[in-house]
Amino acid sequence: MKNNNLSGQLLVEVLIAFAVAALALLAITQLSTKSLGNAFFASRQTEAVRFSQAAIETVKEIKKSDGLAAKSDARLSTGSHCYNGSAISTSDANFCQITGTIYEGKVTFARTIVGIKLELGILAETRWLNNSAYQMVTQQGMVVFEY
Repeated sequence: MKNNNLSGQLLVEVLIAFAVAALALLAITQLSTKSLGNAFFASRQTEAVRFSQAAIETVKEIKKSDGLAAKSDARLSTGSHCYNGSAISTSDANFCQITGTIYEGKVTFARTIVGIKLELGILAETRWLNNSAYQMVTQQGMVVFEY
């Protein structure tokens, strides 16, 4: 009789051990899945930041190549303009597709004249669709033109 009771108790202990192990594996799996999702999002966000920074650098290149003429360049006029990853467009004030990517870009300019300087404030925005909701990164910069 004691032998039968002991084997029943051992079976219950084994079942409990399996249940605990299964719960531990489930927790580890959920943690791994969440970590991978966060890493994927961070990768997308980093890429979006690079595109926003590239938009600001594009403006600086326009200033460098055109000098004072750049201050009257239509691409740098007040308001929003499409940024496609390599150029600023005057034809569209909304987001436009960054060529060959899942991202969309837009730059917005604000002009301020301070003494003999024109300050061009830049807001570069890059967005992408993530799980049916847009995520966005913004970068700010400024270019100064002296008369």
